[in-house]
Amino acid sequence: MSSNDRQALAQVPTAARWLGGAGLIPFVAGAAALWLVPAVHDRVVADLLVGYAATILAFMGAVHWGLAMSVADGRGMTRWFVAGVVPALVAW
Repeated sequence: MSSNDRQALAQVPTAARWLGGAGLIPFVAGAAALWLVPAVHDRVVADLLVGYAATILAFMGAVHWGLAMSVADGRGMTRWFVAGVVPALVAW
């Protein structure tokens, strides 16, 4: 990791780093569960994993909308609004 990367990471609030990392737990647990649970439960685990992924994609789209809405005049932000909608459409 370069010093610029370390510097940028240091500017991210601690809570955001912890919560962002914790958001990976369901993905890791779901992937592990697909390997560990009996085959009869594979569909349930896969549905839970896909549902969580769709939720995260929608959340990431909302982040783009929040950034676009924070600009006072909103001009030139069309691509941010589009970028905010696309993850939810992909998830759907």
